Amino acid sequence: MAEVSLKAGAKIDVLNRKEMKEVLDVATRDWFNQVARGDRYRRFSASAAIDTGSLTIGGAAARDAVLGPAEGFVWAVQRIGIYGLTIDGETEPVQLFVNDDGPSSIVHPAVTGYQDFGSYALVLYPGDVLLVKGTDLVSEGTATVTGQVREVPYPLAWRLGG
Repeated sequence: MAEVSLKAGAKIDVLNRKEMKEVLDVATRDWFNQVARGDRYRRFSASAAIDTGSLTIGGAAARDAVLGPAEGFVWAVQRIGIYGLTIDGETEPVQLFVNDDGPSSIVHPAVTGYQDFGSYALVLYPGDVLLVKGTDLVSEGTATVTGQVREVPYPLAWRLGG
């Protein structure tokens, strides 16, 4: 570091030209690596048993079935399918939430089978998770949620349009 004298007599260290170039080179290289990584399309899947008419898949409490982006990434959920909830040819509806099952977190009040969100309709940021909940279900056994997302690094979230 270069040493600079101030009129007050204090001395501080500042970056010289070479050190500044090294810092900027690392930052630029990291940025280009993120841009070059680009968008990825990922599929996800999680299952849970229907327990006395209730179903919970995902959410922050169910760490084995967390459905959300890894730290530093953003998801645009494109489609979701719910399977294993059919009685006499009819699919029982479940609710879809982000993070928790509070009223302000609801995304869809009655998903039956397949839900298409289009390209950009449901965006999940770092720390967000999907939560599927069903109550008063007649179906028994195991239910599965599957889906596809478009994933980008957080600094490139603007690409998702959300």
